[in-house]
Amino acid sequence: MKPANLASLAAFGFTAAVIVFVVLFGQTMPQTAAGMAEGYETPILALEFANSRDDLAFVRAEGATELRSAFMAGQALDVWFPLAYGGLMIVVLAGLALSGRPLAWVGVLAAAIAIPADWWENAVIHQILTDPEGAPAHLPALAASTFTKWFAISGAAAIFALTMFRQGWWPFAILALPCAIAWPVVAIMGAPGGLVELGSTATTVFFLSLPVTAGWALYRSR
Repeated sequence: MKPANLASLAAFGFTAAVIVFVVLFGQTMPQTAAGMAEGYETPILALEFANSRDDLAFVRAEGATELRSAFMAGQALDVWFPLAYGGLMIVVLAGLALSGRPLAWVGVLAAAIAIPADWWENAVIHQILTDPEGAPAHLPALAASTFTKWFAISGAAAIFALTMFRQGWWPFAILALPCAIAWPVVAIMGAPGGLVELGSTATTVFFLSLPVTAGWALYRSR
C-alpha cells in the first residue's frame, strides 16, 4: 500500500482516540463553574485564557477545591490527548504531502509544534492548580503556552485549507478556514470569552473534517 494511503488509514485510528478522550474529558473535566470571566461557558477555556488575577478567581476561591480536583483529573488525561489530536493532524497532512502536495509538510510541522506546546500549557496549569495563591505569577507563561498551542493548530488548519483550495477540494478548505482565522483574531481582540468559545467550535469542525478528508483521499486514490 502506498505511504499516503497508510497515513490516511492511520487517521481513522487517531480519530477514534480523539473521540475516546473527548468522552473521558466529559466525565472528568468540570463542565461548568461559577465566577468565570464574562462570555466563557467552558471552564477549561476560561482557565487557559485567563489574563488577570480576576480571571483566575474562579479557581482560586476557597470553595473551589472540588473544581481544582476535577481539573487535575482532566489534566492527567491531557498528557495523552495532544498525541491523539496532534497525530490526527500530522497523518492527514502527511498523507496529502506524500500524495504530491509538498506544502502540506509545513502543516505537519505546525501540527507537531502543537503537541509540546500543549504539554507546556498543562505544566503551567498544573502549577496554577496546585498553588492557587501564587497562580497570578504564572499568567505570562500561561499566555505564552496557550497561544503557542492554538497558533500551531491554527497554522496547521491554514496550511490544510490552502492545500485543499489548491487541490480543488474546496468544501474541506471551507471547513478549516474558521479555525485558521479564529485564533489570530482571538489574540488581537484580547481573548474575549464569546470569541474563544467560537474558536473552540471552529477547531472541532476542523478536526472533524480531517478523517472525512482522509476517507475522500483514499477513495480518490483507488
